[in-house]
Amino acid sequence: MTRYSLWHLETGNLIGDFDTESAALAAVRAEIETNDDAEMLLLQRDRAGMASEVVASGRDLASQALRTGRSVVAG
Repeated sequence: MTRYSLWHLETGNLIGDFDTESAALAAVRAEIETNDDAEMLLLQRDRAGMASEVVASGRDLASQALRTGRSVVAG
């Protein structure tokens, strides 16, 4: 089972835990719109029995989330 965790780097707080990467990226977009704090975000992939891995963080994560959001809206 794969889960996605969105973290705030400065505070170490978990912002959200998601079933899918697309749901996590939607939360990143919402976080950017609300707080404009993309530099402090980190998205992590958690797989059962495996070490967690970073999907993206900071501006790279923001770019990925915004790019994904545009394709969903356009599609």
